[in-house]
Amino acid sequence: MSEANGAARRRLSLWDCLGVGLNSVVGSGVYLLIAPMAAAAGAASVVGILACAALCSLIALCFAELGAMHDQDGGSYVYARHAFGKVVGFGVGWISLVNVVLGYAAVAAGFGDAVARGVPALAASALRIGPVAASGPALAGVALVAALTAINWAGVKGGARSSDALSVAKVLPLVVLAVAGVVLVKASVVGGVLRAPEGDPPRGYFSAVSAAAFIAVFMLSGFEYTAIPAGEARNPRRDIPLALVASLVGAAILYAVLQLVALSVLPDLGARQHPMVDVARHLFGDTGALVIEITSVVSMAGFCAGSALVAPRALTALCEAGFLPSALARRSATGDPRPAILAIGAATAVLALGQGYTSLVNVANVAVFAQYVPTCLAVVVLRRTAADSPRPVRIPLGPLIPLVAAGASVVLLWAAQPQASEWIQSGLLLLLGGALWAVTLTAHKHRPPGKKE
Repeated sequence: MSEANGAARRRLSLWDCLGVGLNSVVGSGVYLLIAPMAAAAGAASVVGILACAALCSLIALCFAELGAMHDQDGGSYVYARHAFGKVVGFGVGWISLVNVVLGYAAVAAGFGDAVARGVPALAASALRIGPVAASGPALAGVALVAALTAINWAGVKGGARSSDALSVAKVLPLVVLAVAGVVLVKASVVGGVLRAPEGDPPRGYFSAVSAAAFIAVFMLSGFEYTAIPAGEARNPRRDIPLALVASLVGAAILYAVLQLVALSVLPDLGARQHPMVDVARHLFGDTGALVIEITSVVSMAGFCAGSALVAPRALTALCEAGFLPSALARRSATGDPRPAILAIGAATAVLALGQGYTSLVNVANVAVFAQYVPTCLAVVVLRRTAADSPRPVRIPLGPLIPLVAAGASVVLLWAAQPQASEWIQSGLLLLLGGALWAVTLTAHKHRPPGKKE
C-alpha cells in the first residue's frame, strides 16, 4: 500500500467493487438514451451498442492490467502519471474527476425529472431566493446528492453498502424485462441491424452506427470508476480487474438485448420519451410499467451512489499529489476523505441546479476519451519503463490491443463529430483545472516554512 493511502482501511470487498462498477455503468442511459439511439440509427443502433461495447472492452482490458499493478486511489490519473509524468498525469486526473462529477450531476438532474413525473406537485413547484430560482425536480436531484454525501461522510462501507443494494435493485427488473421480451424480437428488426436507417436526409451506415456508438458511450462508460477507490479495496490486484470486466460485459449484453426488444415492441421507438416504461406496459401491463418507473428512479440513485463513493477518492488523489489544496485531502481516523466528500457534493449540486441532463451528458462524452486514450497508451509505455513491475493481469498480443483501443477511440470521437460547444466546454474545464493547479503551487510557495495548509 502506498504511503498516501496508509491511513485508509481496506474495507471494500470484490462484491463492493462489482457494485461500484454496475452502478457506474447501469444508470440513466438505458431509460433516456435508447430512443435517441434509435432515432439516429434505427435497428443499426444495436450494432452501435455492440461496437461501443467492443471498444470499451478493449479499454477495460487496459484498465485491468494497470489496475492489477497499482493499489492506490486515483485510477487513470495514477496510470498516466507513472507513464507520462506529472503534467499529463494531472491533465488526465483532472478530466477523470470532471467526468465523474459531470455524470453524477447529469444523472442527479435526471433523477429529479423522473421523480417529478410521479409527483405532479413537485413538477409544478419551485423555490426562489432573490434572483435565483430552482425548480422542484432540480431540488429533488440536489436532495439526493445531499443524502449520498451524508452517507459517505459516515464511512466508505456505508457508501459501498448503499451502492451494492441499489445495484441489485436496479439490474434485476431490467434482466427480467430483457428475458421476457426476447420472444417478441422480430425478424425484420434483426435483419435491419445491418442496414442503413431510412430517413430524410439519408444517412450512411457507418455514420449512423458511429452516432449511435457515441451516444452509447455514456451508457457504457463508468466501468473505469471501479479502479478509483483501489486504495480501499481488500485485494485490489484481483478484485479491480474482475469487477471492471464483469460490470462492462454484463451491462453491454443487457443493453443490446433491451434495444432489440424495444425496437421490436415500439416501431416508433425514436419518438418515445419513456421507452422502457412503454415496453414494460406492453409486456406486463400497468403494473409492469409502474415497476420500471420505480426501477428507473432506483437506477439513477444507484449510479449517483457509485459516483458519490468514487469522486472524492479521485479528488483526494490529486490533492495528495500536491496538484490541488492539501486541505481537501485530509482523512478521518477511519480513512474517509471527508473534506473531499463535501466538496464533491457541493460541486455536483451546483451543476445539477444549473445544467440540464442532455448538456451534461454531451460534455461528459467528450471528456471521457481524454482519460481512455492516455490509459491505453500507458500500458505500452509502462511495459517498457516498468518492465519488472508485477503484472497479475497481462493482456495478450503485445501492444496491439492498447494501440487498437486508443486508435478506435480517436476514430469514434472524429466520426461522431461532437458540436463545437462541447469541445469548448471541455477545453474550458481543462483550463480551470490548470488554473487551480497554478493557484495551489503559488500558495505552496508563499506558505511560511513549517506551516501546514
